Amino acid sequence: MTGPVQGEGVTTAPVAAPAVDDPLARLDLCDFEQMLGGDTVRPIRQGAITFGRPLAYEIGLEVFPAAFRELRDARKWRYVRLVLPFALEARAQRQEFLDVTIRLRRAGPEAIGLDLEPPRPIGPGGLPAVLGAVPIPLHLPAAPGGPVLAGTIAVEVNGYGSDSLGWSLRDAEGGPLADGSYVVAAVLRMPPGATTVSGELSALASLRWPYLGSMQLSRPRTRHPEQFSTPIILLDPDGSPTPAVTVPVHNGPSTIGTGTTRLCLAADAEAYSSRDVHGQLALQRRFVEVLDTAARYAGLDRGLWQWQEQGDGQLVLLPLGLDEPRAVADLLRELAVALRHLNRDLRDDARLRLRLAIHTGLVYPAHNGYAGDAVIHVSRLLDSTPLRTALREATGADLVVAVSAIVYDEIVRHEPRDLRADRFRPVTVEIPSKGFRADAWIAVADATM
Repeated sequence: MTGPVQGEGVTTAPVAAPAVDDPLARLDLCDFEQMLGGDTVRPIRQGAITFGRPLAYEIGLEVFPAAFRELRDARKWRYVRLVLPFALEARAQRQEFLDVTIRLRRAGPEAIGLDLEPPRPIGPGGLPAVLGAVPIPLHLPAAPGGPVLAGTIAVEVNGYGSDSLGWSLRDAEGGPLADGSYVVAAVLRMPPGATTVSGELSALASLRWPYLGSMQLSRPRTRHPEQFSTPIILLDPDGSPTPAVTVPVHNGPSTIGTGTTRLCLAADAEAYSSRDVHGQLALQRRFVEVLDTAARYAGLDRGLWQWQEQGDGQLVLLPLGLDEPRAVADLLRELAVALRHLNRDLRDDARLRLRLAIHTGLVYPAHNGYAGDAVIHVSRLLDSTPLRTALREATGADLVVAVSAIVYDEIVRHEPRDLRADRFRPVTVEIPSKGFRADAWIAVADATM
């Protein structure tokens, strides 16, 4: 959903809203300045965000459209509305928030976002539950001197069908956002035995302020995600809220969660283990910087990526609803450009050189990351002999990429964004010890891809 949200949209609380005695967390919003020498950065506080304690309550199938209620497995799940209150605070009086993005990652257990919604208006009785039927008190974090927001808020949301959700708020008329308390919400589908909702919250904002006759701009973000876990409130037939109770579930082996088809990327840095500790730390920092830079210039929000981190690489799941052909083409080019700029002033033994593999398929959330054939497939391509050999032989290159047969057939060969399919050559990846054999396409990537 994109565009102005009228009336029932995201609203600030009245100034007199009760303060929270124990808010979930108050996090600084920081810019980061690179220090001399280039190996360290220091945070510069530009503002703050206070997250109130999230509210989660069950909603019944009766609030969903008839077509949804008639789905074969609709009654298998528990449906929960999750409400996330927060308050914005600028560092200085003349600073203004232009926008703010709230991110929820790793919503669990096995939560899938069905709807990301602006909540109903907040009244004296709290936030209405189940489309206004029963009020449940929602305590908002107090914003110092925050006025009541007038006008409309434009909201962009993403993360449908995913456990990583995002809400971007800005003033619909192009003005600043008021300091104050806000709420955003989502409807989650969860396993029937779920009694809590957990996840990680972070934020990214845009700020401006006058300085020497011009406007300065900043994109501060929280330095780390804030974890939370909140009990689910069930509504009894008489309307009184009660804590969630565990629904009996089968006690046998773990059941498989809901799988989603995702574009999977795996990346790995060359010669990580041969470096000393200082070299490994520098490589990890540069690796993250390169991914951040490439994603930004490719128009991708890296805050919505889901990943499993390793010392010298990452497994990344790109968000649902993405223009995948455009994402693949632009990300390959921007990665090559970012690596070229990073490495141009470095000694050969300090260069960051990457192998990248891309595949698409079903992925399942797991206790320690992600599972499924797609995850195994992209990992096998990344570690394959043909890809390692390609990077070793292309001594002047910074990036080599392997795409699976399905990615080549459905994306690369159609040359989206003028991506050059003629730069890819077919290979067969065989790992007998793993029982793996697959066709793939390999290219040495650069800015002319």
